[in-house]
Amino acid sequence: MNLLNLILRGLMGCLKVHEEGIWEYVKLPNGLAICHGAVTNHNVTSSKEGGAYWTGLSKDLPNGLFVETPKAWGTIVANFLGFVTVSERSTKDHLNVFEATMADVVHDGHVINLLVIGRWK
Repeated sequence: MNLLNLILRGLMGCLKVHEEGIWEYVKLPNGLAICHGAVTNHNVTSSKEGGAYWTGLSKDLPNGLFVETPKAWGTIVANFLGFVTVSERSTKDHLNVFEATMADVVHDGHVINLLVIGRWK
């Protein structure tokens, strides 16, 4: 983390990477915040809808970072066809995320990378 802070400060002038829980984020001078985190899905059962099997999980965002609901994207680290989507019911403080797969596989242990961009001021 210290190396990343040094690189960002050199490239962008005094930018600091903050850490909170699973999250690392930067506050840009233009009012945007860029936040990244990874969460492990520990759901062992899934629900079926159409041809997809899905599980849901929730994650709090860094406390007070965003002033409005940010945009968020997710990717899954797995060895099969699957995807992550962020619910429209997410808020400025909280993400609701769904992991879906085409096969009925146990989602336990799958890592979901999250990228969140929004306004901090």
